[in-house]
Amino acid sequence: WGKSELGPEKFNAGDEAAALKKCLELMGYEDKLVVAGLSYGGFLIQVFAHQYPELVSGMVLIDPMNVFFVDEFGLENLNAVTPYFENPVDDSQRAGNRMVDHFSESIRLIRGKLLPAGIPAILLTAGIFPLEPELWRDCHRKLVAGSENHRMVIAEGNHHDIVQENPDLVIETITELIDQIR
Repeated sequence: WGKSELGPEKFNAGDEAAALKKCLELMGYEDKLVVAGLSYGGFLIQVFAHQYPELVSGMVLIDPMNVFFVDEFGLENLNAVTPYFENPVDDSQRAGNRMVDHFSESIRLIRGKLLPAGIPAILLTAGIFPLEPELWRDCHRKLVAGSENHRMVIAEGNHHDIVQENPDLVIETITELIDQIR
C-alpha cells in the first residue's frame, strides 16, 4: 500500500513475505526482527513468521485479519464488504484487487497453524469493530491461544485503525514486546 512498485499481478501473501524478506536482507536486516502489521498487514506478518521463523524475534499484530475469522465469517461475506475496483485507477486500487483475487490462496498458506509458539506476540484487538464484533474478538483469542508467549490486549474505544486512533498504544505495545524479548 506504500509507494513502492506494484510488482507482478500474481502475488499472494507468500510472495509478499518473500519480497519483504529480500528487501530486509538488502537493507542488512537478517534476524532478530520485531514485525508489526495492521489488518491485512497483520495477516502478512503471520505468513512471514511461519515462512521465516528463524528471522522473527517478536510480533505485534494490530487488529489482524486471520484464518479463523475468514473461515467462520465466510470468504464470500468478507469479499462482499471488501472494496473491489472494476476499473482501478492507481496502484493502491490494483494492489487491493490483487489482495482480494489471491486471498483464498493466501489463506491456505497458514490454515490450521497457530502463531509460532516460540515467538512472543501481542495482539491488539479493536474495542469497536463493525463486522461481527464478538466473532472478531473470539477469533483473535483463538489466534493467541497456542502459547504463553502470546497475549491479547483490547484497544478499548478504538476502531479497526488503531494505528491512527491510538498511536501511543501501538508504540507502547511494541516497546513492551522489545523489553520482554531483551
